[in-house]
Amino acid sequence: MGVGKTTIALKLAEVGNKNFVDLDDLIEKNKNKSIPNIFKDEGEASFRRYEYEALKEAVRNDIVATGGGIVEYPPSLDFLKQTSKTVIFLNADFDTLYKRIKNDTNRPNAIKPYEDLKKLYEKRNKYYTSVADIIVNNDDKLNEVVHKILHLKI
Repeated sequence: MGVGKTTIALKLAEVGNKNFVDLDDLIEKNKNKSIPNIFKDEGEASFRRYEYEALKEAVRNDIVATGGGIVEYPPSLDFLKQTSKTVIFLNADFDTLYKRIKNDTNRPNAIKPYEDLKKLYEKRNKYYTSVADIIVNNDDKLNEVVHKILHLKI
């Protein structure tokens, strides 16, 4: 939810010469439809199923950037718990994230009121904490966060 998963994952892949996939891009390619249109036409439940299928396909890559709500679908949450891949939870202060996403029309949840988004953030944080091997704060600048991750023993 605006924490910079895709941006940081791309930079890590570039610096580390790793292959990378963004789950949202993979879903859009597989379904030939944008994420907002999937939400609008088919609903969130269908999107979460597509996201789970894409996750199983994408995990063969070195670096995978997921959508913020992936942890809300129990099969995806279980898959993340059981994968042998290192799961990094990028976290940031809610107000920082809210400022980043509040006007983003490509994020179906961004239209929700502040308090609803804060509850969603708190709920997802519990899930992410339960699956994360490593938690990295992303209130910093991009290069500082990438530097932190690169210097972890993964």
